[in-house]
Amino acid sequence: MGSIEDLLPNVALEDVFDLRIVEIMKRITDVISITAIILSIFVVYLILTVTPKYMYGLRPYLLFYILSGLSEKLLAALYKGFVILPHGVYFPVGWLAPMSHTTTQIFTATTYVVTFLLLTSLLMLLIDRYLAMTVTNPNTAPFYKKKSFYLCFFLTISGIASFINLYSNLFMDQYNYGDVTARYVLKKIAGSQKLLDYQPDLLSFNLSNTLPQTLITYSIIGGDAFFFIFFVIFIVLNIVEAKKAMHLVSVRSRRNHNMLIKMTYAQILGLLTFIFLPQFSFTYLYGFFSNSSYLFAVGLTVKDFFLLYDIGVTVICIKPYRTFVTNLFCKCTNKPDVLTRSSRIIEDLLPNVTLEDVFDLNAVEVMKRVTDILSIATIILSVFVIYLILTATPKYMYGLRPYLLFYIFSGLSEKILAALFKPFVIFPYGIYYPVGWLAPMSHTTVQIFSPTTYVVTFLLLTSLLMLLIDRYFAMTVTNPNTAPFYKKKFFYLFLCLTVSAISCSIDFYANLFMDQYNYGDVTARYLLRKVSGSQKLLDYQPDLLSFNLSVTFPQALMGYSVIGCGAFFLFLFSAFIILNIFVAKKAMHFVSVRSRKNHNMLIKMTYAQILGLLGFIFIPQISFFYLPAYIANSSYIFAVGLTIQDCFLLYDIGVTVICIKPYRNFVTNLFCKCTNKPDVLAGSSKISDMAVKLNTISRFESMTSLEDLLPNMALEDVFDLRAVEMMKRFTDILSIATIILSVFVIYLIFTATPKYMYGLRPYLLFYVLSGLSEKIVAALFKPFVIFPYGIYYPVGWLAPMSHTTVQILSSTTYVVTFLLLTSLLMLLIDRYFAMTVTNPNTAPFYKKKLFYLFLCLTISTIACVVNYYANLFMGQHNYGEVSARYLLKKISGSQKLLDYQPDLLSFNLSNTFPQSLIGYSVIGCGGFFFVLFAIFIILNIFVAKKAMHFVSVRSRRNHNMLIKMTYAQILGLLAFIFIPQISFFYLSAYFSNATYLFAVGLTVQDFFLLYDIGVTVICIRPYRVFVADLFCKWNKEPSSLTRSTRISDAVVKVNTISRIR
Repeated sequence: MGSIEDLLPNVALEDVFDLRIVEIMKRITDVISITAIILSIFVVYLILTVTPKYMYGLRPYLLFYILSGLSEKLLAALYKGFVILPHGVYFPVGWLAPMSHTTTQIFTATTYVVTFLLLTSLLMLLIDRYLAMTVTNPNTAPFYKKKSFYLCFFLTISGIASFINLYSNLFMDQYNYGDVTARYVLKKIAGSQKLLDYQPDLLSFNLSNTLPQTLITYSIIGGDAFFFIFFVIFIVLNIVEAKKAMHLVSVRSRRNHNMLIKMTYAQILGLLTFIFLPQFSFTYLYGFFSNSSYLFAVGLTVKDFFLLYDIGVTVICIKPYRTFVTNLFCKCTNKPDVLTRSSRIIEDLLPNVTLEDVFDLNAVEVMKRVTDILSIATIILSVFVIYLILTATPKYMYGLRPYLLFYIFSGLSEKILAALFKPFVIFPYGIYYPVGWLAPMSHTTVQIFSPTTYVVTFLLLTSLLMLLIDRYFAMTVTNPNTAPFYKKKFFYLFLCLTVSAISCSIDFYANLFMDQYNYGDVTARYLLRKVSGSQKLLDYQPDLLSFNLSVTFPQALMGYSVIGCGAFFLFLFSAFIILNIFVAKKAMHFVSVRSRKNHNMLIKMTYAQILGLLGFIFIPQISFFYLPAYIANSSYIFAVGLTIQDCFLLYDIGVTVICIKPYRNFVTNLFCKCTNKPDVLAGSSKISDMAVKLNTISRFESMTSLEDLLPNMALEDVFDLRAVEMMKRFTDILSIATIILSVFVIYLIFTATPKYMYGLRPYLLFYVLSGLSEKIVAALFKPFVIFPYGIYYPVGWLAPMSHTTVQILSSTTYVVTFLLLTSLLMLLIDRYFAMTVTNPNTAPFYKKKLFYLFLCLTISTIACVVNYYANLFMGQHNYGEVSARYLLKKISGSQKLLDYQPDLLSFNLSNTFPQSLIGYSVIGCGGFFFVLFAIFIILNIFVAKKAMHFVSVRSRRNHNMLIKMTYAQILGLLAFIFIPQISFFYLSAYFSNATYLFAVGLTVQDFFLLYDIGVTVICIRPYRVFVADLFCKWNKEPSSLTRSTRISDAVVKVNTISRIR
């Protein structure tokens, strides 16, 4: 054996090969193989009988391609070579196993032969499309423009590479035959006798640098590189040259070409997705896994879907085959033909509107620029986090590292796709209008990007679910090797990837199948018919994708696949969250303290990421798709929705770095080095004079029973200074930026508010000033709660501060919160009365805004006075030395906190009178505002909406503009303040260290005013126009509202087509 083999480690069989996993994989792939072979025969029959005359030139290559795929599938089913890495041993598990060494060699080499034939046939489909568009007379064309030349050329190259492979495999016998391979396996893999009992003759493709191995390697690399070059050349030629030549052929030829080239592109994409990418990925990733059998099982299963995918692409993309299958299905089920039945089209029921009613270029432009900045920042930070995971991950997290890396990569892919595509939906017409970096883009590109978004979303869900599953099994499974299959992480990884692959394949098929409904001129005519002035959109992006509301077969497929896959993930997430909360929590008593701490650290990161997925992706998506039904112009809603979704990966990066201590320490130390500051935790831990004095005072005996029941803990278990420091620095930057932007918005309200908004201006000004006050108080105070001891630890700009200052700022927080709610409620009330009250002077008192303003301010004042009184009255319970003694008694090591902030405010859990006052005042005032908000939202939706028919069109538009801003602000208040606050206070009960939760909670809350400013500027048109014009002046560009609206050639053509009725 060569020297490199001697460097490979000696391992146990269980570490590199799991027979149960291989058995499960074998059974699944056997079912897939039989199904694919049967369907392949049916497709061969289709090609021979249903192919129309204009495809006769392509039919031989298509038949060649399907037969090559069928041959590859048969070989794979018969052989199925499972590679045991890193020892390069091929272990056949196919239908013919066990088999002799010579049979294994022949099958191995034959696999390369059919792979080269598959590549040849696919390349010929691509070349056929190029030559069909560019060569007018094949008989007089030069040799390099003839298909036969390329076919002969590729077959020759494939023959040479295949011959080298066959020869080298047979020539390798002197190195790896029989006893040599068996001895090597027995030497390197303990327990490998089980393999040799089943398959005595193994083929070992060792790492020794022998002549046959060099020949095989170079032949494969050379053959692949050769095909890769030609694929790239002819893809570029088809995109550039053939596309230009399409203007010189008939409309029918153009449509046929689009149909066939799209099928070819989809097959190339399938070859990359199901063959090459899994092969390279799973071969590379095995270095991160202790047992690579799981990876190869997934890899072989994914590869087995390739022919199934190819069959689907061929049938769906080519219209004659698709029509034949649809008619056959309809005959078998006794249903009318889906393609020819007369059905009422829902689109005809949708109203005809102007472009300004459904699409605002200014809002889109502002959103695009904001999200572009967010995307660039997030991509850079993602790369840094990937570096962190690869370099700063400690050993005890090595098992989790692949899933964490998988999660960040999935999020990064989603971010890049979103930045490139960025689909803006024109509601309710279901038209996807891309505004990303690649815009304008072709219809095929839009079709590919649309389902690819689902792919990365499902990968993101899979990776996040695996983080959750990993935590459960880490606590409950003691020996993974002897655990049943349903208690192995690989089983769930395989299951999630399989379900995701099926759903994504359906999405791809459905998108390609939708062409007969929404392609090209049809979509353009539909847009021009329904939305007057929409030629502006078509000037920029002629090819749009219309996901219409008609219940067509492909749309039903897509809808059910997404809903089904989503329900599957929802079930698994719910199951493992419950298992982690109840089962894994009980098992924590049987593990070491260190393992418990590590588990708490990782599970809370996972929970925070799940919460972020809900808060930034799913809840906004559902909300913003539902709300347009109540709002005339939904472009503002989608602009806000896309902006919120763009913050998701930024949130994820922050959660990952803050929650995981090694990453947090790395970032903190890096920051300290860059700023030449000492480490936050490395300061002197000497006890301050106050703490020295307190340690000499007798034990505090007057604490009530609830506090005595709370556990004594270490400071590290309830408070992490690094997490707090990182949160503080991040929120400080946000606070400064927000305060500056708030001042600018106040200037906008004073200068850019039109006359028809003068009645609303005081309440809008009141709202922004309340938000600004809340932001300033939060920045000055920033109370960090040490749970469950109810201790407010200020980390704001004024820290350290006296106890009285802490009390005053604590109560002031409630004041500004109630003022914020009052101002927001007045915006809502103003909208209702503007639509329903014709004469405010003669209206009864309960229909006057002043009455509600006075009522809200009175209730808020009472609640605030009670709060101030209770906070000052609480001094006899928690003032000064009492709070400090309580802290030192309960939390060991808490002198570090007292060094920095001697005077703390302890809002204890004891049921004292002042605490009861505070609690009831907050709950009572909150309940009052909740009732009024609910009442006026219902009145605005039902009563004010009916009254809109009696006002002018201008008043109606102004009302829609202002009410949607108010709804967006209410949604922001829920999403950024109340839901995070309630969630993080509730979830802290399940975590031993709630520092990270409160750090994330305070950070999320700090985004609120930033969100509010964006909503105000984007939703109110005069402010939006002012900002857009200001931006254009700085960039010396014409305003997007004054650009030329010239009509493109595509639109001129569309306008000449007869009107659809």
